[in-house]
Amino acid sequence: MLYLGDGQIAEAVGTGVRARSLDEVVAEEQMVVAFRLPGVDAEHAERLRTWSLAQMGRQYNTVGVMLTAPFVLDRRLCELPLLPDAVRGFCMSGLLHMREGDVPSVSAIKPLRYVGHLKYNPPPLLAADGP
Repeated sequence: MLYLGDGQIAEAVGTGVRARSLDEVVAEEQMVVAFRLPGVDAEHAERLRTWSLAQMGRQYNTVGVMLTAPFVLDRRLCELPLLPDAVRGFCMSGLLHMREGDVPSVSAIKPLRYVGHLKYNPPPLLAADGP
């Protein structure tokens, strides 16, 4: 999601790219958290807004998301000792293994700054959790 201003957000979901009111999002979601990229000025924010509005109605790029999955998986996944053999096999074959210099190995140089929770509903306690 991206805040567009004027109480509107842009989001890409299974049905496509759409704009919704922030009030609607807060009413429907269990948790809504705001982050900000430090250093974004008014001109950059307006360019992001203009680009986002131009995407409205476009289909969700499921294939694009699937193609980026290997770069999103942290390379440490392959190092977990309790991985099933099938997953470890993928790691060893190079399908999931990330080498030094691959995207996940590069640290973010501008991490997002936490602004705050707009909504948080704690999960219900289960009987096994105790009182």
